[in-house]
Amino acid sequence: MTAIRGAEAKNVVTDWNDPTHIGLALLGWVCCRHGTLDLKSSSMRTIGVVESLWLYPVKGMRGEEMEEVFAGNSGVYGDRLFAVRSSASPKRFPYMSGREQREMIQYRPRFRQPDKAATPINRMEAESMPPGVNPVSADSTELMVDVETADGETLCDR
Repeated sequence: MTAIRGAEAKNVVTDWNDPTHIGLALLGWVCCRHGTLDLKSSSMRTIGVVESLWLYPVKGMRGEEMEEVFAGNSGVYGDRLFAVRSSASPKRFPYMSGREQREMIQYRPRFRQPDKAATPINRMEAESMPPGVNPVSADSTELMVDVETADGETLCDR
């Protein structure tokens, strides 16, 4: 687990022998059971460069470009913490997305306490956690979002 900074454009590498690494490689960080993979390994190949980092607090809504994100086994910390549930959606996946509701992508969610949503509360410990162990999240009251509509109205739960 590590923090990734947008200003540090990183080569995206992957171990082509293990496709499970590709998802995290696309974040600019490759995880394996033995730690970070050696970039000089003959099985490694640069497949791109990270130019920007984005966090999407609500599935299907606009994201926010970040200077830094924390990536771990469960993905990017603070990403897609919320989703809009639809009773009309299939039971196996009851959440709406921008594909079904195009107007959702015009809504901009913002964390009320962005510093709490950027990194886990135990960041120093989390950076050395083994694969399969997730960091400690902030309290749910510290991860609340307000949503700005396309016409500038702010929707919030007080």
